[in-house]
Amino acid sequence: MKCFPFQVTIGSYPKAPSPHSATSTQTVLQLESTSEPTVNTALAFLKERLNIQEASLMERLMEFVDKAEESLASAVRESLAILRECQQKFHPDEVVLCVTGGKEATVLVHLWSAVLGPSSHPKSLYVKQDDGFQEVDDFVEELASRYNLSLDTVPGPLRAAVVTYIEERPQVKAALLGTRRTDPYSATLRPFQETDSGWPPLTRVSPLLNWSYSHVWDFLRGMGLPYCSLYDQG
Repeated sequence: MKCFPFQVTIGSYPKAPSPHSATSTQTVLQLESTSEPTVNTALAFLKERLNIQEASLMERLMEFVDKAEESLASAVRESLAILRECQQKFHPDEVVLCVTGGKEATVLVHLWSAVLGPSSHPKSLYVKQDDGFQEVDDFVEELASRYNLSLDTVPGPLRAAVVTYIEERPQVKAALLGTRRTDPYSATLRPFQETDSGWPPLTRVSPLLNWSYSHVWDFLRGMGLPYCSLYDQG
């Protein structure tokens, strides 16, 4: 690039638009450099000069679904249908997204943010455990920043934290959870199910029930989404 001589190379190639895209034609620009900060600076420069509007989370998500293996694509579509039903049943202020820093919760953060739209600030809860990992705490903060979460961090244990949270926010009527059917005591769960006795009265919403382990990782990696660094440490 002229403004970044010998630092950044730029190329372009045509791309067939997704059926869900608002545009009829697409051109992909590719920037390359040995320095990530330099690429980011060049990208910001191009966006400003060319007035480039980034695709929404939902547009990028549907482009991914169009190309994904059918089993994963079906799982994503089912989850989106459940989340849209949740959106119809409850006002966004009545729904809390349970963020754990785990891989399933990370998927759910992305899907719910895509459904709510770019100007949303999803109400979210993170239960911080005394014996937890700093890497998890840091990753949850990263998610909160990336997705503009309205995040409340409440000290554990879990049940006491949820009781405290609901006592302070009685308008909350539903909790979004990243539970999968293979999780303990989850084989017979339904997507919408009331909490058990001893818990605050909430509707548990579980959009990922029918996702497999491979679905989760194929989605995160296929979408290029971040995940907690502890997974790479074994």
